[in-house]
Amino acid sequence: MGIRRKKITDRRREKIEELLRQHPPKEVYRRLAGTRDAVSRSTIYKIRRQQTTQAEGIKAKQEAPKETVIKRQPYEETQHEHKMRELAAEVINEICLPWIGVSFIAELKPPLIIIEDHRGHRLCPPIRITEEGKIEVEVSIRDTEGISLFQQALRGHLNTGGFSDVLSNIELWRQGLADNLLKCHNLLNLVRTELEQAYHTSIPTRDLGQSGFTMDFPITVCADAVEQAKGSRHFADFPYLPEGLNLKFGAFIIYIGSPGEDLKPYEDKHTTLKTKYATHQVTKEIAKQRGELDSIASAIAQALLKFQNMKRLPGHCELCS
Repeated sequence: MGIRRKKITDRRREKIEELLRQHPPKEVYRRLAGTRDAVSRSTIYKIRRQQTTQAEGIKAKQEAPKETVIKRQPYEETQHEHKMRELAAEVINEICLPWIGVSFIAELKPPLIIIEDHRGHRLCPPIRITEEGKIEVEVSIRDTEGISLFQQALRGHLNTGGFSDVLSNIELWRQGLADNLLKCHNLLNLVRTELEQAYHTSIPTRDLGQSGFTMDFPITVCADAVEQAKGSRHFADFPYLPEGLNLKFGAFIIYIGSPGEDLKPYEDKHTTLKTKYATHQVTKEIAKQRGELDSIASAIAQALLKFQNMKRLPGHCELCS
């Protein structure tokens, strides 16, 4: 197969002319074969003919015509491309595990659950409980009907721009988080049921201000147990504080006593349950899975940052002009 014809640059032409002053065309072709300066035999013979037909007294080396320099305009990003980068940044912020302390859903009942901090900033994707009691994590660019045209456009750019793994990882993470939240719900039910049976009571899902256990009692037991299973001491410094009729664990009111009631037995029960459930199989599964989800989220964020920072936005979509 012959060598593909390439436009000869000034540098390459000068090198061939220099070699032709020392060697025959056949030897020049052999020396250049397999290098970046390789050209066809006909090109070498053509240059040789140009050398031999020059009149005496004219420079042996004639400057090759210089290539026309085309002045390119600076690349200007379109509004559409800018919007895609903004959406990628929003997805990075979405792919974040909810804090373990708010991961225990007491009731699997509709509608949407939005987890926010005290400033109203969303801490993770919206969590929807279906009519059938199924947990669904609603990442903005998930593969489903109902997402906006811009979100569909971002999926298009990722799919066609070499970032399709991001979409598959988002789906993996989304389903994994839903499964983890279900495990958290099941663990909460185990602790709650044990308390209710031991004390012949019922723990309300919402704080009604009545005496007895609050839902934060079993929730903080579960949260601390998961952190212990991960090897974390996040809750180790949370103090037990009697405050009037309330028993607090850190900032959480876990028990509301009656006038004159001794709160110490409930503190001891809370400590005992934390230790007991730290080694429970469901707790270990939750802790392990959260670590895996964190790793997937990190890979998604790194890929989206790379997508965001590329000089020219990769891929295309139906909205591209």
